[in-house]
Amino acid sequence: MFLWEVGAAIETVRNEEIAAAGALRPEPSAEQRRQPNKRKGWEQREKLYRVIRNVLASKPELQGMGFCGELDKRHAEPLLDWIENEEWRPGLTWKEAWGIPELRRKIRRVRQEAQKKS
Repeated sequence: MFLWEVGAAIETVRNEEIAAAGALRPEPSAEQRRQPNKRKGWEQREKLYRVIRNVLASKPELQGMGFCGELDKRHAEPLLDWIENEEWRPGLTWKEAWGIPELRRKIRRVRQEAQKKS
């Protein structure tokens, strides 16, 4: 009988310790913090985000064709992925790209991502 009570007490303590350990949220260490995605073209993406943030800082109401016109004025480079996938042909302007539905969707997404990262 005594061994059964000891075994039950040990099991209870073990369960409480596991539950308590799961309730604590560990603080991320310097090694665990998420680093920027350094895949191919990351510098180009950051430059485009910077240009987009600057455009929106000066004229936050800009959208659509007006927004693309500002990107053209500032000589913003398209993303490397778009060029490599041949979605962005050489000589294409941002205004022309706005007329292509697939690129229009991507331009909107990049604009939203740039705003989130600011």
